[in-house]
Amino acid sequence: MKGVSKAYNGKTVLHDTTISVKKGQLTSLIGPNGAGKSTLLSIMSRLIQPDSGAAYLEDKPYSAYPPQELAKKMSILKQANHMVLSGVIGKRSGKVLIKSPVMLSTSFKSAGRPDTVTPNTTSSEPE
Repeated sequence: MKGVSKAYNGKTVLHDTTISVKKGQLTSLIGPNGAGKSTLLSIMSRLIQPDSGAAYLEDKPYSAYPPQELAKKMSILKQANHMVLSGVIGKRSGKVLIKSPVMLSTSFKSAGRPDTVTPNTTSSEPE
């Protein structure tokens, strides 16, 4: 990544950040909450776009790769996945942000249906 910056609601989280990770090398990101670690990883994994600068793979910007080729070269596994479930839970319809199986179970119970859901769409959304 070269010269990457990202801000949320006017608060700069990353400013002109450059990082190089070598193939086969173990790299750790250490810092306090709010330091930009997750934002940096989200940009590196294409989940969010930087406000400025660019992410590179093998000295080429991500934008130079067709999506299928880039997908063959990199993948991610997030620690926690959030889902938006759009459909009907019991007699209620709408969208529910699901952050955990416990939350899903609670949503079912609050709809009077302890274990059933009829979704019409599901999609992953970044944090």
